[in-house]
Amino acid sequence: MKTRITWKTEDGHWGIEGVDLSALPPRVYGALYKLKDLEDQIEIIQNLDTPDYEVQLATEELLGVQHG
Repeated sequence: MKTRITWKTEDGHWGIEGVDLSALPPRVYGALYKLKDLEDQIEIIQNLDTPDYEVQLATEELLGVQHG
């Protein structure tokens, strides 16, 4: 993924440039958190150094495959 909407740090902090996440209604915060997770999954899939099993898991998560 060339450009993310969200940013993240190695220690797990994340956000969107210019947005105060703490001021958002819970549903909006939740939607943006899901966007961050989707961007993370896409990065895993696009990274050529990612092991095949991680690519498979990320793909299944994006497709909504239930594990159980």
